[in-house]
Amino acid sequence: MSSVPEITYTQDAASDSGPLNALTTSPYATTSLRYPSDLGATDKSHVMTFYIRTVTKTSTNPSNTTAAPNVTGIGSSAATAIKSGFNNTINKIFPSGNNNGLDTDNSLGTKLLIDNSIKTISGSTSQALNGTTRTGENISLYMPDTLEMSYAQSYTQLAPGNELGGQALANINAAVDAYQKNGGSEGAGKMAALKSALSSAGTAAGNKGVEALGGALGSPDTAKLLNARLFGIKNPMLEMIYSSPQFRVFNFEFLFYPRDKNEALIVQQILEKFRYHQAPEISTASVGFLKPPSLFDIEVSYNGSINPNIPAFKTCILVNMSVNYTRNGFQTYEVAGEEPTLGGTGMSVGTQVTMTFQEMLILTKADFKNT
Repeated sequence: MSSVPEITYTQDAASDSGPLNALTTSPYATTSLRYPSDLGATDKSHVMTFYIRTVTKTSTNPSNTTAAPNVTGIGSSAATAIKSGFNNTINKIFPSGNNNGLDTDNSLGTKLLIDNSIKTISGSTSQALNGTTRTGENISLYMPDTLEMSYAQSYTQLAPGNELGGQALANINAAVDAYQKNGGSEGAGKMAALKSALSSAGTAAGNKGVEALGGALGSPDTAKLLNARLFGIKNPMLEMIYSSPQFRVFNFEFLFYPRDKNEALIVQQILEKFRYHQAPEISTASVGFLKPPSLFDIEVSYNGSINPNIPAFKTCILVNMSVNYTRNGFQTYEVAGEEPTLGGTGMSVGTQVTMTFQEMLILTKADFKNT
């Protein structure tokens, strides 16, 4: 490794004429780091690229930040648009001259209006509240061995039968069923319904009474046993209701085995770039506040073009980064008599990097094609 001159790897997009040219010739990509150095060759055409977004109002923005078409910050124009959207919604739901205030003549239209207005406001990315800009920095790496995508939804299991209110509702339904089953006549029907209601109410009250007694005596298990013997097993009346979607999480593992000093320097720069952008920043206005870390746009490409066979990623945050410098035990490149240098003597032979990214936006049906 000592025969390779020590250089800093900073590539201008205009100098790249290989298969990855399309990845680095956008107006936002003016500085690129890649590993391995021959990434894009015939046997290394599958590429994962990390584009970096930083908080717009930050004191450490790179000088090559391009603020133009990728600004999603909530500036004065964005704030005005949101304010206008609210005002239009309010004017339509509460039209002038309507003493009642609510447009009751078109409740369905009002509901759709509210839904659409909420989607318009919430549909803008949550990055807008932080104000982010895609910088001119990107990191291109070989495709990791693991690329797994999970789509998860959250549901909540309810057991209203364990509550007095749920039992009362069930008792009322049982009484109505008994009344209707007996023909709803003035005589037998009402009597059967009344007996059913009283019996169910008595059971629920007795059940609660035994539970309270068991709690007071410090014998909850005895109370449960007594309840089961006297009143039977309580019907929990289980129900499932939808709660929310879950953010997708991705774990990527990369192994770096630099083949020369130049490639070792690239590895060091890549590690430092990820470390830098996953960290927060102390606010220049007040040391009591932090500005959020950078965000990442992840793209998967083949021969310089986006690969349509891999679903797209939404903007992500880097929630965890683990670097292992001793994957194969403590082994370093060494040149006898040479002082340790960055990328030279003392550099780990193999470095393992594991990163966990999490999307900032949820996926809805609008993100998929039902074809």
